[in-house]
Amino acid sequence: MLVAGVLDSMGGMEQGDLAASVALAHFIVALMEDRRDVDAALEAAMLRANAEVFGLLDGDGGTTLTALAMTDTRYVGVHVGDSRLYEMKAQIAQVTADDTVAGLLEIDPTALGDGGLLQFVGIGPSMIYQTYDLSDAPPKRAMLTSDGLHNLGPRVLKRLGRVHEWDRESLQFRQSFWDLSDNASAVFVRRDYARIELGRLPPNELRLICGSKEASFTIQSKGH
Repeated sequence: MLVAGVLDSMGGMEQGDLAASVALAHFIVALMEDRRDVDAALEAAMLRANAEVFGLLDGDGGTTLTALAMTDTRYVGVHVGDSRLYEMKAQIAQVTADDTVAGLLEIDPTALGDGGLLQFVGIGPSMIYQTYDLSDAPPKRAMLTSDGLHNLGPRVLKRLGRVHEWDRESLQFRQSFWDLSDNASAVFVRRDYARIELGRLPPNELRLICGSKEASFTIQSKGH
């Protein structure tokens, strides 16, 4: 399985950076431990991340979590919050729905102002996450974004959609150029690249990539 994700800590809430780090760690570990199908593994990962952050911060801190899981036959997105998953075909199209009042009403979020998130990882037992099965017609390319990027508007997203290859330096340059008031994160996924990488991974290896940094781990059985 190859998983791409964006977690965006919630500004103004307690220890947002800690919430995102804890959620990511437990999301990854749960995926490693659950050997069922993709849907069951993603459910376990989302619930575990939420429970761990809630247990740590008691609902006073949280994070968004948008991820795309890919295998040879499955292409499934999971989502909580207002980070987003886009599929990039002839046109760039938003797949996820923001967990905000504006998102539920499917209207321009600027019309309501910042009403805050209705759902987030760390909210506790009331968390409801969304799933999106794109396996029947998976896009050749996909993009995951934080709100600091997609809130720049459709013109910027359209320009991003025309770019095939991005690197960390490119995004940092454009962040400075756009004079952003919020952190802007984007993860780009190419389906053909995902297939190649899945074929190259040795058995029992976990590889983590964040920006320009990469680390590999060997997964051993429990008790070792």
